[in-house]
Amino acid sequence: MSARGWWPLVALAAVLLALQTGCRNNSGTTPFVYYHGSPWAEGSVNGASGLFLLDTGASASVVDAELAGRAGLPTTGGESITATTGRVDVGTGRVERLELAGRTHTGRHVLVQDLGDFRAPGGRRKSGLLGSDFFLEYTLTLDMERSRMALRRSPGPSASGMTPHRMRLNAGVPTVQVFFGDGAQAPVWAKFDTGSSYADERIVHLEVTPARARALLGEDYRERPAGRLRVLSLAGEEELLLFEYGPVRLLGREFESVRLIVHEHEQGAFADPEAVLISGSVLRQFDRVDLDFPRRTVWVK
Repeated sequence: MSARGWWPLVALAAVLLALQTGCRNNSGTTPFVYYHGSPWAEGSVNGASGLFLLDTGASASVVDAELAGRAGLPTTGGESITATTGRVDVGTGRVERLELAGRTHTGRHVLVQDLGDFRAPGGRRKSGLLGSDFFLEYTLTLDMERSRMALRRSPGPSASGMTPHRMRLNAGVPTVQVFFGDGAQAPVWAKFDTGSSYADERIVHLEVTPARARALLGEDYRERPAGRLRVLSLAGEEELLLFEYGPVRLLGREFESVRLIVHEHEQGAFADPEAVLISGSVLRQFDRVDLDFPRRTVWVK
């Protein structure tokens, strides 16, 4: 393998080492890994450490059953919830202490599910996901250039030269405006889901319903897909059609081409026929992204 081929593996190993040693700098930031289009960070539940997906598209946080066992987290009965792509059965638990990026939450209720089918960076088992319920009182800063994150309470952007964009919360989940085509149509409020990821992180992926796909691509869109994707979500495995589309304006930037992933679901986020979801791949298009939950603003640079 060439030196260039080794570099991504070396970089990933270096960031994982930083996560494991818990290093922080004077500005209060901590390392994160951007892996297959989503951010991951080291955290702990009742002192038991693990690698967590930072999932703004989830309204509730989830702890893996294996970590729950190590953390001595009692789990009660089964509960059926609506995830992004459908209904799933989970347990529930009350965490005594949940820590991430120097922030500690006590007495927090979480969902508990066996996540053994999901892999985290470095081939590790997925320890859980931290949803928007964890971030609601903070600004979540993701410095993509330095692979550093922070949870801040101070108002305003975390760096100079950042531009603000409106954000709404829908059941605690952030949404931002997307302009399709030449901008003649009214903007669409789309779910900003950092937990939705695809291996090709260089291209923005937008997930849509069949109704939205027909409006954008035409009634015969199914006859000319650009490809197919096999994906795994909390609700199970499925194969999805993908299409090329453009232009799209998002967070003040115009993209000549994006990929539309079409979901056909009667439950979850895509039960709404007009639903649009922005995957975590959009983060790679910016040097820094601040999701300011208290002030309903997304800052980008």
